Amino acid sequence: DISDELEDYANQLNNLAAAVCDCPQDVGHTSIGECLDDRSVDPDERECQADVTTGYEEETKAYLDCIIPKLDPYIQCLEMNPGCVDGWWSDCTDAYIDDTSSCPKFPDEIAVDFVECTTPLSQP
Repeated sequence: DISDELEDYANQLNNLAAAVCDCPQDVGHTSIGECLDDRSVDPDERECQADVTTGYEEETKAYLDCIIPKLDPYIQCLEMNPGCVDGWWSDCTDAYIDDTSSCPKFPDEIAVDFVECTTPLSQP
């Protein structure tokens, strides 16, 4: 059962949305509220993730066990930009991408569907 991991991941994505949405213009939004409405993970999206990963629990757990702890420094980096300095988001995101490059990947069969559960969260 990977329900705890999926819940932790959704919570981290919501924390990420809050950090990203402090500078909504960096991600194409005009307000923090609009950004949060668009980027927060809701119960339907959480259910979608659980449905998509059925039969792939082992691979999903390996991915989430690697990704979840790497979200904390990414979120902290984003939160250190209270003035919404240009380029800050890109620098934090590049560091996160580098940090997660060694994480296991989802099987091709579910990768796209899993990402689409929370789009546009996949690329803030």
